Amino acid sequence: MTEKIYKKSLRLHKFYKGKIATMLKCPIKDLFDFSYYYTPGVAAVSLEIYKDKQKVFEYTNRCNTIAIISDGSRVLGLGDIGPQAALPVMEGKALIFKYLGGVDAIPVVLNVKEPDKIVEVVKAISSSFGGINLEDIEQPKCFYVLEKLKEELDIPVWHDDQQGTATVTLAGLINALKIVDKKINEIKLSLIGAGAANVCIARLLIKAGVEPGNIIVVDSKGILHPDREDIRQNAKLYKEKWELCLITNKEKVKGGIEESLVGRDVVIAASRPGPGVIKKEWIKKMNKKPIVFAQANPIPEILPNEAKKAGAYIVATGRSDFPNQINNSLCFPGIFRGVLDVQAKTITDEMCIEVAKTIAKFAERKGIHKDYIIPTMEEWELYPEIAATAGVTAIKQSLARKDLSWKQLYNNAQKIIKSTIEQTNLLVKKGFIKVFNYTLPILILYNSLVSAETKIIRYKYFAESVRLDGSCGKFYSFNTYILSKNKVLLGIYRFDVSLTYGATTSSEIGIKLNLNEQQNILEFDKNITKLSPYVKYKITSSLNGAPVDFAVGFYKTTPFVVIEKTLPEIYSTSILTNLFFTFTQKEKFEYSFAISKYTKWVEYIIDINPVNQLYALGARILLMPDIKLGLFISDIKNLSNILFYNFVFGITIKI
Repeated sequence: MTEKIYKKSLRLHKFYKGKIATMLKCPIKDLFDFSYYYTPGVAAVSLEIYKDKQKVFEYTNRCNTIAIISDGSRVLGLGDIGPQAALPVMEGKALIFKYLGGVDAIPVVLNVKEPDKIVEVVKAISSSFGGINLEDIEQPKCFYVLEKLKEELDIPVWHDDQQGTATVTLAGLINALKIVDKKINEIKLSLIGAGAANVCIARLLIKAGVEPGNIIVVDSKGILHPDREDIRQNAKLYKEKWELCLITNKEKVKGGIEESLVGRDVVIAASRPGPGVIKKEWIKKMNKKPIVFAQANPIPEILPNEAKKAGAYIVATGRSDFPNQINNSLCFPGIFRGVLDVQAKTITDEMCIEVAKTIAKFAERKGIHKDYIIPTMEEWELYPEIAATAGVTAIKQSLARKDLSWKQLYNNAQKIIKSTIEQTNLLVKKGFIKVFNYTLPILILYNSLVSAETKIIRYKYFAESVRLDGSCGKFYSFNTYILSKNKVLLGIYRFDVSLTYGATTSSEIGIKLNLNEQQNILEFDKNITKLSPYVKYKITSSLNGAPVDFAVGFYKTTPFVVIEKTLPEIYSTSILTNLFFTFTQKEKFEYSFAISKYTKWVEYIIDINPVNQLYALGARILLMPDIKLGLFISDIKNLSNILFYNFVFGITIKI
């Protein structure tokens, strides 16, 4: 799965050449507008700001712009890859800031490594920004840079690897503890990893109520305690780690990860990718209903199924393909939306704790359970609530320049975020943001109902585009016409471009077409048998050898594609051939139900596996990976003397 994501990501990045761009906020009606927005009119605006520096937030986009700062020294799980290689990561961050927070974020990657030089550069450019997001800077440098900038700048400075991770982790833990009925001030907790994330997590958890002495922290050399000579000798350089040595581990436990888990209620791991960092047998040594947060990427320290087999009651990871994703993206867009709206001077731990509570409450209203302790990024309604919470908390702490109510902040954030999403969707719809056709080139047509006696019958078809990651795209419906005893007109489409694509998983030859909306073919009723002067391109199905005709022509100056299927001559029995399935555990029952609604033979299929070929009542079912099929048949009164047939051919749908 990871390799597939990498390949698709490379194609998308090459296609778009970056993920963000500037856009005008004001209309240009004629050339006179330039004299207002630029010289000479803009001079008046500059003079106003010169008289009162705070007016820069009223007259410019500084009020909604932040910088994403990185030196590329600790990027994701890649390590020190440098500023240029870090740039696409920062662009991705900017995309999320804009889409989920309405915040204009500018990636700034620095070709400097020294902490003081980073501070100096950020201070020098800070006049252009309303906030600073530090990203992917190695420790202990990240601690120094964050604190120094917070001291010397009067705008919010945030290190997402620390504060973002800690905020979302706390939110997940709040709800996990509710499910297992344990109190935060009574739990015993192990932190695996002593990097930027867990150091901040420890600090935030302690402020949220966890007893410091009940925390055990483990780094690459073992459990932290004051007798660790290697930490004592580097106490000035790693002062945050040394401070944890002094206040945690009241029982003076020594050893490694295994020893740290004995008798613990919770383990939060933010260390190195697994699996195997945390072993199953170690989970068994934890208290009843243990909570396991394995947050390393791309592979958690212990896989969720392994942790649950060992007795873990709740498991969270950093990945979206497992339940309970601990994702920084849940908080940073909303937090910056809120602090920008009140023009806050900083972001405090108290603000992070309040935001964590807001995130937890949002999920609780939806109904928390073992596999849902925290919202997902798709629930965008969360972000205005976070914005309002962050803004109000800043006001309560006397750290804001603007005084707004929770409702005002919520409504403003909701309006901005919703507008951003709608603008993006509109630009896509109008074609200004090009859609990269990354769907697998397959259009699935199925379940034509053909009566032997009838010349022309209309039936609904459904087609499903299948993406490379196996997820399904939109369903398309269109009419089918029976032209004669053995010809079926499957659809007429207007098109932009047609070309040969090459082999696909379902046919020897695929055709790639950028299809627009279906031409209304009701007007073809009278002349439907006269649509013969086509230039035809035939392909042969790799499954049953049945010819398929692709006809390209014009009707009333409109280019269209006609797709025909040649049927067998014999209609004597009802048969079902060449169905393609990929089932996940959830989908298995849904599709089986849809099929069994009309066809009794499904009752004979107990288990469906993509590598098996199953036969039932003379109907062949060939199962192939990465293709999904849903069966939707309506208005069927009599299945007798009906031919069920299916076929798959290569087409890329533009979605």
